[in-house]
Amino acid sequence: MRSRPVLLSFVVFFLLIFSFPSAKAYTTAWCSSCHQFLVVNDGVFAYNGSVFEDLTWELRTSDLSEEEFLDFIQTLGVANAGNLTLIYSFPYDMLYMAVYNGTLPVVMKPVLNWYVGGVRDFVKYNGSIFFVASTGMSPHTASDEVYRLDLETFRITGGWDLSWDARDKIAPDNAGLTPYAWVSLGLDDRGRLWARVDMVDPNTTVYYLYNDSNFVMVNSTPVLRIPKPNPPFRIEVRTGVLYNLPWLLPVYTPTEYVLIKNGTEKDVTGELLAFAYHIKPFSSLYGFWDNGRKEWVVSFNLYGLPVTYAVNETCRKPLVLRGLPLGVYDGSYILLGNGTLSWRNHTVRTPKLKKWEDSVELEIYQRDGHPIIVFPWRVNKNGTSEKGFLAYEVTSDGFVVFNTTDERDLGMNMLPNPLVLGDGWNNVTGTLVVNAVNKTAYLITDTGKIPVNFSVAMDNNGVAVGNGTFLIFKWDNVYIVPPYDKPVDVLSLPLCGQKTAPKQETSVNTLKTASTTVPATSSSNSNGLIYIVGIVLLILFVSGLFIWRGRRW
Repeated sequence: MRSRPVLLSFVVFFLLIFSFPSAKAYTTAWCSSCHQFLVVNDGVFAYNGSVFEDLTWELRTSDLSEEEFLDFIQTLGVANAGNLTLIYSFPYDMLYMAVYNGTLPVVMKPVLNWYVGGVRDFVKYNGSIFFVASTGMSPHTASDEVYRLDLETFRITGGWDLSWDARDKIAPDNAGLTPYAWVSLGLDDRGRLWARVDMVDPNTTVYYLYNDSNFVMVNSTPVLRIPKPNPPFRIEVRTGVLYNLPWLLPVYTPTEYVLIKNGTEKDVTGELLAFAYHIKPFSSLYGFWDNGRKEWVVSFNLYGLPVTYAVNETCRKPLVLRGLPLGVYDGSYILLGNGTLSWRNHTVRTPKLKKWEDSVELEIYQRDGHPIIVFPWRVNKNGTSEKGFLAYEVTSDGFVVFNTTDERDLGMNMLPNPLVLGDGWNNVTGTLVVNAVNKTAYLITDTGKIPVNFSVAMDNNGVAVGNGTFLIFKWDNVYIVPPYDKPVDVLSLPLCGQKTAPKQETSVNTLKTASTTVPATSSSNSNGLIYIVGIVLLILFVSGLFIWRGRRW
C-alpha cells in the first residue's frame, strides 16, 4: 500500500513541473491595435515590422523594491485573449497584469495576492478575461484554478477551484496535498466557454460548461480551442543548448530571432543585438581579462543575447559578437555558440546532452597562457562515482581536446568556487569571503587578503580572476576591483570616445529601478540551484503526503 502513493507523488511532482511554462521560457503575442509583435525573453521588446522598441524598462509597479523588480521581469509573459494583448508577471506571492495597446509606460496592476506558480489559457468571453493559474498557500500545495478578470475594474470577480471539485467528485480518497488534476480552458464550435480537467488516479477527463455565472460539470466531450490571432508577421525565437556557466552566474542559451513574413524567413538576430546596445542590460553574464589588450571583456544579457563590452579603467567599447566570448588567445576571442566553440577559423562541437540532461555545465581554466574550456562529467561504475573533465585547450593550431580526472591538469580556475559549507573557504586567488554578520568582506589575491567594499561583495554571483585585477559579478551588474574600497561599476563607464555614460533607455519603474527575468533570478541564478530547490520541494511533498495519508497505510 505504501509504494503506490510514493510512486504517484513522484509522477505528480514532475507533471507539476512541466504543466506550466518555466520562468525562463519565452512567450510571444500580437498587438492588433498597435500593429506590433511582442516577445518576452530575458526582457521584453516590441517590433512593428521595421523598428524595435524596448518595453522592459517601461513597465511600472507601485509596490516593488528594486530587487523585487528583478524577479518581476524573470516571471514576465505576454499572451493574447481575443483581440487584447496581455502582459503578466507572477513574482513572489502575487500576480500582476496589464492590457497593452502600445501606450507607454505600461502600468502593471496586482490581481491576485497569493502564491502563483504559473498562468495560462487566457480566453476573452462576455467582456471578461478567463484564465488558469496554479495557486495555493505554497508551491507544493498549489492547484489549478480558473479566474475571471473584469476588464472595466481590472479586478478578479470569480474563481473556481475545478481541479479540487473534480477530485472531490471522482475518487476523493486518492487526493494528497494536491488533487492530481489539471485544468485547461477553451471554446467549443458554438463559442461556449468550457473547462477541461485531466486527472490521474484514475486517469480520466471531465468537462465543465460555463453558464454565464458558474462552471457546471457536464457529461460531454467537446473539442476545445483558444482563438489565436493571425498576424501579418511574427518573430520566432529559436533557442539552443542550455549552458550552466560557472558558480552562480546565469544560464546562457544561444538564441536566434527569425522574422517570418509572407512565407519567407529573415534572421534579425543581428539587428536586435545592435538595438540591445542602446538599452540597459537585464543581467550580467560573464567576463574575463584580456592580457594582450590590458582590458576586461564583459558580457551582459538582454533578450537572451550577449551584450559585450571591452572595458578599461576609464571607458567601455561595444564588441558586437555572434556568440558569448569565454576567453581570448593570441588576440582572437573564443566564442560559445549553439553546441560549438570557435576560435578564428577553428570550430569544434561541445559535448552532447545525455538523455537525462537538460543543460551542459562548463568551467573556464587557464594553463601557461592557454585558455581551457572545461566540461565536467560524472559516471557511475560498480556502485562508485567517477568524475572528470573533458577539456578544450586553445593553441595556435586550434583546439586540443583531452580528458582528465585530475583537476591539476587544467591549470588555474578563472572563476573559482568558494566552499560555502564546512569549516573554511578555498584559499585560492579570486575567492571572495563575505561576513554578513560583521558586514565585512575580503578578497584573496596573489599577495594576500585585501578588504573589499561590503555592499558590492554582498550577494555576489562569483569573481573572475584577471592579472592583478578582478571582476565581481552581481545579478544585474559587474564591478571591477581594484579600487577595492570603491569598485568600478562597468555600466556607469562612458562609451570610449564619450565624456559621460550614454543615457540608455532605462526609463525605470516608479520604483526607479533597474531590471528583472528569471528566478532566473536573483534567487535562481543557475539550473543547479533550481535543481536543489526542486529536490527540497520533492522531499517536502512526499513527506507531507505520508503525513496526510499516513492513517490509511
